[in-house]
Amino acid sequence: MLLFAENRKHENVKVDAKSQLIERYTVTSAEVHDSQPTEALLRDSDTGQPLYADSA
Repeated sequence: MLLFAENRKHENVKVDAKSQLIERYTVTSAEVHDSQPTEALLRDSDTGQPLYADSA
């Protein structure tokens, strides 16, 4: 069981709200908090745009 827990992953996705196409995608280990990869997903062109996120 411990081996399974160590291999768990979180997928982080940035989707364009209008086109609904995936723009960026990252995978982190489950121990990384969901807020951590946010900056890696964003671009300069996202400045001033609304950001929607879940709290799962």
